[in-house]
Amino acid sequence: KPGNSFDFKAYVTTPNGRIDERMENDTLEQQITSVSLSSLPVSENFDTGTTSPFASGVSIFNSNDDRYLFERTTRVSGFGVGTAAMMMDNYDADSDINGTLDALITPAFDFSGVSNAVLTFDVAYTSFQDATNFYTDSLLVIISTDCGSRFNQVVYRNGGPTLHTAPTTDQAFIPTSTEWRTETINLSGFDGQSDVAIAIVNKSGWGNRLYIDNINVETSCD
Repeated sequence: KPGNSFDFKAYVTTPNGRIDERMENDTLEQQITSVSLSSLPVSENFDTGTTSPFASGVSIFNSNDDRYLFERTTRVSGFGVGTAAMMMDNYDADSDINGTLDALITPAFDFSGVSNAVLTFDVAYTSFQDATNFYTDSLLVIISTDCGSRFNQVVYRNGGPTLHTAPTTDQAFIPTSTEWRTETINLSGFDGQSDVAIAIVNKSGWGNRLYIDNINVETSCD
């Protein structure tokens, strides 16, 4: 409930469809204080405000309290529209980031009277590849329906070539205005729930930079 503290806990299995070689870092957990329920629609383009939580209530979660986390950048924006986006720097980080989970977390929403809820966001990403190495990262969307006690319902999972919006590179990825894609995730399975929170999670494979912009939670038109 609003103002209460709860544990953010998320976990993944078979990353990118492969056997996980580091199962000890598959779960992240940290205590967070919830905020008041937000009404729909909610939109966050990260253009205003510079610190977490942002105007919409979206907050940054850093799984292991290291210096690598989602950061606001004014260097790019979704499709070149706007002035900022969020960036997870899997590229410049050292190898200790491999396997860690970091997230953008929405405030809790009341879906009690909602029909056909939908989440959209813009993403830009490519893997790291040189003559001998290929490193890739994963993106997940995980839902909580119990006041944030558990984020355990994965509704989106993508990584590697199917996540790419641009060709692979051995340089730090900086997307052009055409190297973005809008993801649309049907949340109608959560219609009627009284407390729905959403985590957009980066699982690092020590690959390349991943960008998120224009997060929207709303009811669909159909």
